[in-house]
Amino acid sequence: MKDLPLGFRLAIYGIVIFIIIIVYYFAFYSPKVKIIKQKQGQYNQVFNEIINLSPKVTDDKYSVALEELEIARSLWEKLKNYLSDEMGNPNILYDELINLSESMGVKLNIYETGRRSIMKVDNFQSKITFDVLLDGEFMNIVLFLYSLNNLQNIINAEEFTISPIKGSVDKTSLVLKGTFSAFKFSME
Repeated sequence: MKDLPLGFRLAIYGIVIFIIIIVYYFAFYSPKVKIIKQKQGQYNQVFNEIINLSPKVTDDKYSVALEELEIARSLWEKLKNYLSDEMGNPNILYDELINLSESMGVKLNIYETGRRSIMKVDNFQSKITFDVLLDGEFMNIVLFLYSLNNLQNIINAEEFTISPIKGSVDKTSLVLKGTFSAFKFSME
């Protein structure tokens, strides 16, 4: 290469250096740039998801939420004072129903479902379910159903049917068959 003129040698050196730079760029630098850009895009996506997940809490919203929580706690404390500790107790429930039926002049038979087991509905309440067979005069049955509101237990009629007593001459004598449930609230 010493035989070649200086300008031509410099051009060859320049081309060789240029080829080395091109090979380096495409072999090493370019893939790393793509990986860096890909990682930067993933980072930006995760960052945006985190920003969108974090609540936009300000001091005024926080203080309003604390006030609402305090109001809810005080209402719960008041409600606890109105709910009987014996509410949902099967023995007291059945006694209440028997006494009510006797005072209303209807015959009541209660059949336990679940053998007096109290089923947990959620963290706030549990329930006991029972079947009822009630027979009597129309007005007495209506008064019995209306008087369920006055019991210390909260009673829900799951389903029931009312039909005339078979073989009865009196057309106002009825039979009520149904499934009812009573609720017990957790006081925790």
